[in-house]
Amino acid sequence: MPPLAFGRFVLDRASKQLLENGKALRLGGRAFDLLCALAERSGEVLSRSELESRVWPHTIVEETSLRVHISALRKALGDGVAGARYIANVPGRGYSFVVPVLAVDAPQTVQSARAAALQADAPTLPVAPPPARRMHNLPARLSHAIGRSSVTRALQERLSTHRLVSIVGPGGMGKTTVALAVAESQLAQFPDGVWFVDLAPLSDPARVPLALASALNVSVSAGDPWAGLREPLRDSRMLIVLDNCEHVIEGAAALSERVLREAPRIHILATSREALDAESEWVHRLAALESPVQEEPPSLEQARTFAAVQLFVERASANSDDFVLDEANLEVVCHLCRQLDGMPLAIELAAARIDSLGLHGLAARLDVMFTLLTRGRRTALPRHRTLQALLDWSHDLLTDGERVVLRRLSIFRSSFTLDSAAAVLASEDLTPRRSSMASSD
Repeated sequence: MPPLAFGRFVLDRASKQLLENGKALRLGGRAFDLLCALAERSGEVLSRSELESRVWPHTIVEETSLRVHISALRKALGDGVAGARYIANVPGRGYSFVVPVLAVDAPQTVQSARAAALQADAPTLPVAPPPARRMHNLPARLSHAIGRSSVTRALQERLSTHRLVSIVGPGGMGKTTVALAVAESQLAQFPDGVWFVDLAPLSDPARVPLALASALNVSVSAGDPWAGLREPLRDSRMLIVLDNCEHVIEGAAALSERVLREAPRIHILATSREALDAESEWVHRLAALESPVQEEPPSLEQARTFAAVQLFVERASANSDDFVLDEANLEVVCHLCRQLDGMPLAIELAAARIDSLGLHGLAARLDVMFTLLTRGRRTALPRHRTLQALLDWSHDLLTDGERVVLRRLSIFRSSFTLDSAAAVLASEDLTPRRSSMASSD
């Protein structure tokens, strides 16, 4: 039974393995059998009954089982990421595998099978650039940044004139996604590379330089990491991306200033929930995705131009084969996007529940969103897996005084003025002047 090669994958039916770039992926037995059935008849439409008889022979199958395994298979293949498409749903007929598949005769190796598949599939899945141009450690983005093209362009221009640029905003706004899109666009501008430093695992601001050294693969002393960093950084022209700075912000700010002083050709792009307040920092405050306003209900075509609607539709379609934005559900989708304030993470968490609750059931339960929006990606950071975890992380970063301010401001149900906030906050332990300063922060 020869392997089947397509794109960057090789389906080794003999050993029951799916390989991506030579590495075995974890795939359940049912999902593997389903992939074999589809790939063996690439280009054909297989009905639901055909697939069920192949994957669940002599078994009564629940109605949702096939859809759940198709969804899992799509996620494993990265279906829909960067325009790649593997499995198409043909309404009323079934599913079709829509990429070229190459059956590789033994003794041809798995490696040569993958090379042949990439060549056959070149128009759909571009081959990676040669190693000489991959001077970076940027994590692969599994989704594109919807509605952020103008922001990305603006930040690209700002990086050309400012050496320290910070993307600042509340949790769940997609700061890291935007930063990665900007960083990828800068690979040709920095001959010594673009280097991503994830600060999320740190708890001690003093360890920020060690995280940078690890990203650059530079050996340093824990007692004085800068002594080992100074020489490799001094004459380098590179972009450093400091991600998730908020909980170690003093260390991130101190490192940024030192790098800018002693390495004049290095630029830094940072993401944080608050500005670093470092010398020469230029701050971009990332706004929510644009949603339709309630006063002017959009047409179907107009609604599709709003970034919040685009994101919801893309994620909902990935979780439910039956979901399509149309005139019948347009008002509910627009209402959901408004209720979620255009926050990308909240929209993704909501769209993940559409298969179990349905669109109207989801909209009806948004008043309990903290218990509803709990099904994030298993691979996401813990604070991004539920809406409650996201807010808990933010709350834990506040000082005791800031928590008092937050609790008192919670009486406002919508926007408010600085004077109104100061009047509500003022007390014996918080004067009107301090109230104004705290609320403006």
